[in-house]
Amino acid sequence: NDDSGSHPAALTVCVATNTRPITVFLDIDCIPLSSAALELVGDRAEKGILVGAAQRANHIANGEHVYVGPFCMGFSNRKYLEMGSPTFYETARGDVGEELSWRWQERGQPLYYFWPSRVEKPMWELTDGVRFGLGTTYAEMFYHEFCARQQAGKFVAKCEQLLIQPAKGISA
Repeated sequence: NDDSGSHPAALTVCVATNTRPITVFLDIDCIPLSSAALELVGDRAEKGILVGAAQRANHIANGEHVYVGPFCMGFSNRKYLEMGSPTFYETARGDVGEELSWRWQERGQPLYYFWPSRVEKPMWELTDGVRFGLGTTYAEMFYHEFCARQQAGKFVAKCEQLLIQPAKGISA
């Protein structure tokens, strides 16, 4: 609902207006591959764990920090307040939403990462030997089409494929 065009501003508004016990963020180009995926996010978030897809801001020199990316993230709103309501805006040490992971780590709180299990077009280094990029599937639970604006047709085709898959093998 934020009309500023700013991703961190929209995330901030969502958290501030959410009256539920947990917050789950999924970018419009990040989709769950099963109901179990969302159940796992909800379960972990309710336990105070910051949960979501592993991300790294390769354009920032911050010690190759891996964090929970806000394109696929869940957390307890109570725990978020306990952590001092970290900003979703970029900081000197992190990209959009990265401050949450820093804060959880500094306070010894648990994080749960979904790691890439498949990547259609690897583009960026996550950790040694692990890359992410266009068409990344995380833990066989979430699919994220980075840069979907530039390839909307590809993302729509992937969604159509996923919607049709469950129908395969069903006999009349």
